Amino acid sequence: MSKIDIESMTTEELRSLNKRIIEVVNGRLAEKREKAIAIFRKRDLVVFKTIESGEVLGQVKRVNKKTLTVVGLKDYCEYLIPPQSLRKATESDRDLLA
Repeated sequence: MSKIDIESMTTEELRSLNKRIIEVVNGRLAEKREKAIAIFRKRDLVVFKTIESGEVLGQVKRVNKKTLTVVGLKDYCEYLIPPQSLRKATESDRDLLA
């Protein structure tokens, strides 16, 4: 990796460099988000945690660009959850309905 001497750069060059850095970072974050969201499909059973009720078993209703709409199977409330906060449900998670 080459070093960049930012002290010798003009304000316009620094702004241009900053803009490029932001584009690269946003691109990488978008890729990461797309990979995380791609493992979920409509009607998948998932588990997530809430502050009020702990773990919740739900079903994916909609896959949005940045979040998933999940319906809690116990309370039938809709939740907008980022994919990083979800995991696919297993057989042992069925206890959460009791």
